[in-house]
Amino acid sequence: MEHRKERRRNEQRDSTPTQGLRRISQSNPKRIGEGEGFPKTKKELLLKYHVNNSVTITNDQTYCIFGNVPTLWAANNIYGKGTAEEWLVYQFSDLSEFAGVSKKINSQQLLQMAQLMVADFGYLKMTEVMLFIRRFKIGRYGTFYGNVDPLVIMDSVGKFLVERNDTIDAHYSELEIKKANADIGNEKCVSYQDYLKYHKNKKKKEQRWLT
Repeated sequence: MEHRKERRRNEQRDSTPTQGLRRISQSNPKRIGEGEGFPKTKKELLLKYHVNNSVTITNDQTYCIFGNVPTLWAANNIYGKGTAEEWLVYQFSDLSEFAGVSKKINSQQLLQMAQLMVADFGYLKMTEVMLFIRRFKIGRYGTFYGNVDPLVIMDSVGKFLVERNDTIDAHYSELEIKKANADIGNEKCVSYQDYLKYHKNKKKKEQRWLT
């Protein structure tokens, strides 16, 4: 469908040479930066999306993807430069501790991972990152052997994005089906057969006027 193709083009971002990764706008009708998802201060933001709240937040996976929540880029724009990176360091550090292996991610690796996430995947919402980490923790993207490997984590982001994009496509497909069904049930809606009949009769009338 044309409007769907247009939406995809508008939401496309070529963040890497090999991946055109879709991003979605804030789904809440309120303006970006408003609503419960956007606390007033940086401190409140970090508390709201703290690792201790991760399980509760990510229990609602629809909210994680479609909720009115700051993206990583928005976190930096609204709450100050470096906010997203600071928050990501906590998230990845928690993942490192959770893994239970002997060799953890060092501070330099944590910072670089955070910087790469913001640079290449800054369109992701904070809740989407939390959802990714949750899925990683339950073994959805593999496990670590002996040490926490940043490359394994970053590679797994790509796997998460495939799932995310499938979820987004399914969501909009469902909306389109519901809209189509609603149009069919609308008394003012003209069927294709009626459309053809109307134009056929119109053409006949025009021909009579010409003869």
